[in-house]
Amino acid sequence: MSHSGSSDDGDGTGRFITLEGVSGAGKTTQAHRLAEELRRQGRRVVVTRDPGGTRAGEAIRRLPLEAARQVTKLALRWRKLTVLWVALLFYGLPALCIAVGRLFE
Repeated sequence: MSHSGSSDDGDGTGRFITLEGVSGAGKTTQAHRLAEELRRQGRRVVVTRDPGGTRAGEAIRRLPLEAARQVTKLALRWRKLTVLWVALLFYGLPALCIAVGRLFE
């Protein structure tokens, strides 16, 4: 999470502030609070996210999130297949038919 804003001392220099922390730590919340306060003081503020801020950057941000979702879906499918195999191996064909029916509900 990065923020830059120009100082109000007229020398043309800005400040670059980076907030670091693990996912869910509240970086976005704090960034917005800080930006609001700086704007209240009359400063110009630009809020961006790493690697976000652009369409390409936001797409890159979504890649690991989507990969995690796909892994979760795959794990659920494997679990369901395991149920099928257990039904077949331990309980025979009738149980397998019931398990297959539940798999596709």
